[in-house]
Amino acid sequence: MAPHSKTKLVASFSKDVKIYLHNLFAATDVWKHYSILDECLNDKASNWKTKFNEICTISFTDNHCDDELVQILSNLFVFCMVKHPCKSILKSILKDCSDKKPAVFIHVTKAFTDLCQSCTTLGVSACQIIQTYELSISSNFLNEELQYDTIIGAVDCIKQHIKVLQQNETKLPVETSVLNLLSDDLKCLNSFLNKHEFFCNKKAIELSLCYLQDACVYLLKQEQYEGACWNAAALLLPNLVLTVSTLSFYEMVYTVFSMEKSFTLLNDTNSNLCQSAKLAVCNGILVFLSHEHTNLYEEQCETQQAKPNATKLCTIMMKAFDWVKLMSKCIIGIPDEIAFGRCILQWCITLRVHVKKVNLTNEDFSHVLKWIMPQICMGLDHATDLVRHQTRDALENILKVAYWLSQNELANCDFVRGMLVDVLKWSWHKRALYVAINCILQHVSPSNVTNHQPDIVSKILSAICDQSLAPYASNLFCTLAQTTLDLCSDEQSAHFDFIMPILEALQKYDEHHSRLLLDYCLKKILKLFGTKGLNYIISNFAIEKDRRLNILIMCLSTAQQLGLLQKREKTLENDDWRPGVKFLVIKQALVHPSSQIRIDAFSLICNCWKPSELLQAVDLDLIVCSIPYNLTVQCPAFRQQLLCLLKKLLSRIKLNHQKVCKELLKKNSPISCDELTAFKNRYESFMKWLIDFLFDQLFEGACFSRRYVCLILLTTLFEISGQGQGLCPNMKTILSKDRIDTLYRTMHDNYEENRELALKLMTSYGANALVKNHFEKNHLQEQEDCAIKQCRKTYKPEECKDAAFQLRLIVELSNDCLTTVLRICQSILAQLNTDLQMAETNLLQALSSSPLYASLYCIRMLLLNTQLCKIYGNTGWRELIQKCTKACFAVFEAVFPVVGSVSPEGHLPQMMDNTENDDKNSYDNLPDLLRPLVDSDTQSTHGDFDERLAAQRVLVSCWRSAKESSLLLETIAKNCPCDSTPDSCDGLLLRQQLLDIGLHLRRQLMNARHRGAFEIAYSAFKAYCPILWRNENHEMSSYVEKWANEIVDNICDPVKSKALCSTRRSAGLPFLAQALLGSEKNSKSRACLRHAMSSLLAILEDDEKSSTSFDVVSKVHALNVIRGLIRDASLGEEVQPFLSHCVIVAIKGIACRTWSVRNSSTLLFSALVTRIFGVKREKDLENSAKNRMSSHEFFTRLPNLREFLLNQLKQDTDDKTIVGVSYSLAVQKIEKHSRTYPILLLLSRLYPSPSSNDSSTSCLNKFVPYLKRCLESPILKIRAMAATAISCVVPNSELTSTIHSLCVSTKHGSSQNHFHGCLLALMRLQAKCALASCKNSSKLNSPDDVTIILSYLSSNYWIGSRCNRCPMSRALYLDLLIQVISDDENKVIENDDKRVTSLLMSLHKDAMIDVSAANGRCTPGQSFLDAAFGKFLVCLYLWQVSTTSSIGDVLSCDRVDIRVSALTTFENKFQQGYMIASKDREPLFNIMATLVEQEKDERVLRLVYGIFPDLTSAPNYEMIIRRGLHHAEQLSSYSSLLKAIVICLADLVGRALATIQNSHHITDAQHRWLQLSLALFAPGVEDCTEVRRAFAESLAVVAFQLLVKQPAESLVFTAWRVLLAMLIDEDESVRLHASLLVHKVALQCGVREGAPFIDALALEVAMDCLFELHGTSHAEQCRNILRDVTAPSSVNGKSKEAKHDDVKLSRVFDRGETSTYVEAHVMSRLVGRFMTYDPARRHHQNSKGGYLETHSATR
Repeated sequence: MAPHSKTKLVASFSKDVKIYLHNLFAATDVWKHYSILDECLNDKASNWKTKFNEICTISFTDNHCDDELVQILSNLFVFCMVKHPCKSILKSILKDCSDKKPAVFIHVTKAFTDLCQSCTTLGVSACQIIQTYELSISSNFLNEELQYDTIIGAVDCIKQHIKVLQQNETKLPVETSVLNLLSDDLKCLNSFLNKHEFFCNKKAIELSLCYLQDACVYLLKQEQYEGACWNAAALLLPNLVLTVSTLSFYEMVYTVFSMEKSFTLLNDTNSNLCQSAKLAVCNGILVFLSHEHTNLYEEQCETQQAKPNATKLCTIMMKAFDWVKLMSKCIIGIPDEIAFGRCILQWCITLRVHVKKVNLTNEDFSHVLKWIMPQICMGLDHATDLVRHQTRDALENILKVAYWLSQNELANCDFVRGMLVDVLKWSWHKRALYVAINCILQHVSPSNVTNHQPDIVSKILSAICDQSLAPYASNLFCTLAQTTLDLCSDEQSAHFDFIMPILEALQKYDEHHSRLLLDYCLKKILKLFGTKGLNYIISNFAIEKDRRLNILIMCLSTAQQLGLLQKREKTLENDDWRPGVKFLVIKQALVHPSSQIRIDAFSLICNCWKPSELLQAVDLDLIVCSIPYNLTVQCPAFRQQLLCLLKKLLSRIKLNHQKVCKELLKKNSPISCDELTAFKNRYESFMKWLIDFLFDQLFEGACFSRRYVCLILLTTLFEISGQGQGLCPNMKTILSKDRIDTLYRTMHDNYEENRELALKLMTSYGANALVKNHFEKNHLQEQEDCAIKQCRKTYKPEECKDAAFQLRLIVELSNDCLTTVLRICQSILAQLNTDLQMAETNLLQALSSSPLYASLYCIRMLLLNTQLCKIYGNTGWRELIQKCTKACFAVFEAVFPVVGSVSPEGHLPQMMDNTENDDKNSYDNLPDLLRPLVDSDTQSTHGDFDERLAAQRVLVSCWRSAKESSLLLETIAKNCPCDSTPDSCDGLLLRQQLLDIGLHLRRQLMNARHRGAFEIAYSAFKAYCPILWRNENHEMSSYVEKWANEIVDNICDPVKSKALCSTRRSAGLPFLAQALLGSEKNSKSRACLRHAMSSLLAILEDDEKSSTSFDVVSKVHALNVIRGLIRDASLGEEVQPFLSHCVIVAIKGIACRTWSVRNSSTLLFSALVTRIFGVKREKDLENSAKNRMSSHEFFTRLPNLREFLLNQLKQDTDDKTIVGVSYSLAVQKIEKHSRTYPILLLLSRLYPSPSSNDSSTSCLNKFVPYLKRCLESPILKIRAMAATAISCVVPNSELTSTIHSLCVSTKHGSSQNHFHGCLLALMRLQAKCALASCKNSSKLNSPDDVTIILSYLSSNYWIGSRCNRCPMSRALYLDLLIQVISDDENKVIENDDKRVTSLLMSLHKDAMIDVSAANGRCTPGQSFLDAAFGKFLVCLYLWQVSTTSSIGDVLSCDRVDIRVSALTTFENKFQQGYMIASKDREPLFNIMATLVEQEKDERVLRLVYGIFPDLTSAPNYEMIIRRGLHHAEQLSSYSSLLKAIVICLADLVGRALATIQNSHHITDAQHRWLQLSLALFAPGVEDCTEVRRAFAESLAVVAFQLLVKQPAESLVFTAWRVLLAMLIDEDESVRLHASLLVHKVALQCGVREGAPFIDALALEVAMDCLFELHGTSHAEQCRNILRDVTAPSSVNGKSKEAKHDDVKLSRVFDRGETSTYVEAHVMSRLVGRFMTYDPARRHHQNSKGGYLETHSATR
């Protein structure tokens, strides 16, 4: 074998082992004999064993075994990594040949000794040594005496790892790979010591173990090694101590746990271990104590006549418990909590293991439970998953101990039941209770639980409303049901106990809660009880009531997913859908207002647990009845789900039809021939009906949803029809001439999705021949010519798309598609070239005849749908692509004067260039299509308004042309094959052309200033760059890197940077950099990106004072490019190393004196904050964990920022000219203020890391003194942000001390700014204290915080009094006082604190003086003070410090801000549960009632009406309504105040009627409100969605009596007219409320029964109800109502028609569809049905199908 093969043989090993084996084998001659070894270790795993067996077959004969081969295999076996697959194969081979070759033992032993002695030089781990030893011993290769070599070798490896760590001790972070290796070695050595017998006392072993003991102590003292390394060292330490020490095992454990403060046994008494290390050691000792091999040490102690008894073991366990209990008082941070939880768990495991040996008394165990149960309660509810899992395991172990002690004959106490009683006292809003009871149920019967807590089932079900509790509560519920079912003999009672409560809860709770019950609880219960449980649900809920219908459908849907729905039997009754489920129930569910119920009902029909089950006639009837009413649903999610289910249904019908056809051919089919024929005919009839129905729904004016669903389903049906299986009619039958015309009309739809579907239907599935025959050849040619002309002339994108789709249809219908596309494109290009020639002379004239972009769009659409990649070397196509490329270049050159202008809007090129010939370019001489059109009664002028419209049209044409040129170039570059070599012609695109495209797009990005133009160019260039990167030619692929470097060099060069586009955001330059550098994604080195970032950041390092004007431009470009790269999501990981530098640069740039640099730096900083913290998801960042980061994570990711932020903040706050000066002086140093704010913003996004301390790099305490200095800043924003930052960076444990230091920092002579800043900070900190106390996240002494702040406020009373002339600080003082007292109201107010009461009375007096003043001081911040006054005075009134008269003065004052604040406070307090004293209710009510008639502010009125229900009862509502109506009737119908009054009264009217049971009487006030509301809601009067929603919601309650009133009057018909208008309203909520009202009316008059229905059906039902109630006596009025509803102003909206058609046709921008829901065709068809009303028709309806059956039969 060649020498290089030897190296290849050992390629699977580490570098040092390779060298060792190479030198070892070099002396042997084995290579030339066994060449197959060359590939053994470097091949696939499947071949290793085969190849080694080949070697053995060749070499190991019956009487011969090659000694050199055995030596090689032995060394390979020993030195191979343990987890390498080759290791086990070599072991097997060596074991097989050991009988033939006794030298195997010698060779393996020799190789293992070499491994142990050379482990440090070969880089082998102790884990490999020990595991190889274990593997060899199990194969009888090694002598057990080599265990000493094993220990010495393992210790040497560990020494080597520790030496590496000590050498790099000062370098952070610690090398993770070394720590992982070290922890694995320690774990392996610990396992090795536990497995083998006690070693002889050899000096070498003892010294090694002593070293290991010291090494473990060293590791435990280093905090940077915390984690797996600590745990491994702590687990190994007891083994080492016991081995080296002269103490017995139990003496050692007893001695350790007798130490309260330190572990003196660890050979280091001078320095104590930290808290976490002690916990780790404690865990290690408890693990060692729990091992089964402790019996070994008991035997050893027996030989020393010191065998411990059970009492001593009990003493040790209680000592360990006391030590763990002591350590619980020193827990700080999550790592300590995890370690502490691990100790508790291990103590419980140890107690369980030795429970039979320990004489644990009842008193001792009770003492244990008393302490450990609260710890378990906190641990089970901990935020960390690991702590929760540890605590659960600890609880399970302690329960086993308690159960064993309770079952013991000597015990006289049931500990488990006692624990159950204690657990049931826990809060039901914490998951700890549910987990604990779930564990306890394993040891007690469920009756014990229900006896102690009879309502446990209802409590569990109510708790499921919380998403965080739902999994735990549902698990407990199912465990309770399972244990009850196992012990219960009567399943019916179990159904009643567990299924019925869920069903009742589903009726009781809201939709969100019901969905959680369904997902978390009902599925598990149904799976548990099976089919019997489902039958129980059906028997109780299979009725047509609204709420029960919802529940039944949800249960059936869940049962279907679990496969519990029974197969339909033949003996079903006529009105049954499934056993026990009525046909009418499913029918009503299919038209239910809830989209989820409808989807679930469709799923019941379309899905099937067994797909082979045949669809019955009842299923098809349900689909026929329900599809028409579900086509117009506007929700996209519902539409997609419905389409998915209907496609499944069609697929099932297809499979069922195939099955039926096969069964018909069989002679012995289990189904009769008649039945099979009926099935076959039924399926074919349904498909025919469906095709006819879908084509019928494609009428002109159909809404988008109807058109889209029909086209999708037709596509599926065409696919089935094209397969020719007889299920669907053939294509000739389907596509009649009328239907082809329908599809052709649909191809001109406003939505491109519908266009594509219609085109696909006309040209696929064998339909193209029929369509081609339908259109004559000459007609197609005329359409082609017309489309080509249209794409040249049109301005409108819709007409442009019409022409493109028309041309695509012609191409698809042609015999040779490629030739047709080529011919059409050439014709369009010929026209385009003519227009371009005109554009070179006069762009305005060219745009008047052709906007250019339409031609490019048509060419692009044709090329996109042509397989260009399959066309090679065609001369005609090569010429076409070349012409298209040149045309794109020429179009952009023509429009560049506009899109490249500094101000593209309002730019007319010829007007700017031809200043000499004013007459030629004047308005009068503009082309007709560029002139803005005005009304006929308005004279055409030369004014600016007209010219501005003309320029707008030019701009639109130019940027759309630039856009289409870029997109066409992208299409060509992506789809056209390029020549393989420069001289070949085997592609469509020359290499130079491909390069020219890139250069053109690059130029467009560098020079265009119109955002639409360069954004589309970026999209094209982004797709183009990877094409160059992938090019096999190195010269072509290097252009991207070259361009990227050129961009960076141009920015760095002061002269060249001036030539770049110098807008404030650098226009397309950042996009160009993103495309170039982002396309480098497949490159591993990312050299271009690193070079670009480094170079651009280097530009920004220069001192601004030495910058020239060119330097400023370079900096702006550099900042904008960096911002673009930071914002690019695809470069998120790649730019991570540069984020620190970017933040520093951005903060420094914000302080620059040049505005352009400041602006770009601010934008960059905003992008950086988003990249670091994520997109903002919540407004309240202070109390939210989202968009925030721990200090440890932040400074680990951005290691250079901590010192920078600290130094900058120190420098800014130490400057005497910044802090504590007046605003005018501060403006002179504005750049430093600008730099301070972003620093504060970053700090406000951080929170203290739980694992950090004062010495760690992630500690935030050093920032606090400088943040306090920022509170003195004269800039309000900085003070506010500094206060926020302080509350964020201060940990919960230091909140009280921080509050105290802030209170001490301000003195009487301090500035107003300082007082204001301190008050802001105190408010934030006090709120954080209150929140932390509520969450029990910290042991805060809240009363101390309240006392400190109250004392501070009392001593600085002047801030809140009239003596203070600063409204900002005074307002903040009052707000802080309210906040402090509100958070601890019971202790402050109810305890009659005289100091606080006196303070409040004094402040009340001053506040009332200011409120009573006729005109307040018009000073800055007065609005803040007014809001504070209102809130403060209302709080005093609610605390009974002030009287009702003062509130009357507050609510009658002239300042609106005071009234709004006061009423808002009332509203918030009432929502929190405050109750007004009975004696104060009436006076306060009278004050509010007065406001109803006098108030003119809309905000105040809304608040007043919202407060009334909390102040008074229903009988007084009538008086309020009358007063409100009196106020409203005096207002104009266009007044916004009138609308507000109507909305507010709607709620009161609804409440008034809701409190009256079975009342059919409308009061006079309610009647007047209805008149006012109906007039306001009349078509053409009000267009406000808010008014319509409020009115619709109240009308569903109020107008019922009016709609059914007999005899009818004019107001009745007005109500009906409004109701029908609401049913076709664009707002879904308005239609929903209206349909509920129709359902109520239908039940009253007997038109329809059952559950509510969808709005599409409600419209029909409403018309039926109208004629049923009033058609006999007032038929003409009813018909007039229908005529009004179908009038164009009602159906097509309220848009005004244009006065002239030519005006409408010439608009640049088209309006979308004026109505997305109402369809004139449907409305006309419905109205036509009722125009000849016949009262007798109601008596002919089918009793089974009811209303739906009658109307579905007409379709």
